[in-house]
This record gives sequence, C-alpha cells and structure tokens, in this order.
Amino acid sequence: MTSPTDKPSHGATVLQSVATSVQVISIAVAALLSVLSFNSARGSESEARIAEARKHDIEAARPFLELRTQTYLETLKVVGVLATSNDKAVLETARQRFEQLYWAELALVEDVAVDNAMVALREALQATDRDRQQKATLQLAHAVRDSLALSWGMPTKALGRVY
Repeated sequence: MTSPTDKPSHGATVLQSVATSVQVISIAVAALLSVLSFNSARGSESEARIAEARKHDIEAARPFLELRTQTYLETLKVVGVLATSNDKAVLETARQRFEQLYWAELALVEDVAVDNAMVALREALQATDRDRQQKATLQLAHAVRDSLALSWGMPTKALGRVY
C-alpha cells in the first residue's frame, strides 16, 4: 500500500507538467530554428548559383556587349553633333553617319527601346525642328544608358533618377 506521503503533491505535479511543457516547446523551437537556418542557407546557395550563372552569361556575351557599347557610344557622339552643331558641313557628315548607323551597324546590336528612340530621332531630324531633335537625342541617350545597364547586369537603381 502506498501512504499519503508517497503521492506527489499537487504543486510538484504542476511543476513537473510545466517542466515537460518547457522541454517540448524547447525541442519544437530548436527544430523550427534548424529548418529556418537550413532554408536560409539553401536560399543563399541558390542566389549564389544564380549570380554565378549571370556572371558566366555576361562573360559569354562579352564580345557582343562590347560591340554594343562601342556602337552606342559612336551613335551618341554622332547624334550629339546633330543636336548641337550649326556648321552645315559638320551636320551633313553627321547626318550621313547617322543614316549608316541607323540602317546597319546599330541595327545589329540595339535593343527595342534604343530602336524606338532611334526611329523617333530620325523622324525629328526629318522634321527639322531643333527642339524636337534635342529632346529625341536626350531620350535616345537615356535608352542607351538603360540598355547598357541591363546588358551588363547592372541594377537599374544604381543609375539614379531617369528623366
């Protein structure tokens, strides 16, 4: 037979229940933290693989991207002359080079936004409205900047404000 002194007191039973509950909660929290840590590490590894793949893609495309960059820069120099010069001979030479770039070299490397900006600039040049030409030139420069940034994998936020 058991004596009344052999039974745990009510306070001891509650304390034992609380201790058991704390152990169960501790195990659950530890398991949750392990899962979260694993998922975070897996996500970081995935991001690193994606970044490495993007870097590899850019390296593979480097010859094309360099040609695009050179062609864009030459185009901007030519349209800059068209937008600012008053010398008829200089303007004629620049117009001829613009047409060459428009119909051949630039068509090889331009993206859709640059293509649209070039069409708008060509239309402005044909209209002979200097203010319209200058605005179209500026829009082309912004399209080129955005195209180069995207081509080289540069975050567009790093470009600053786009007008």
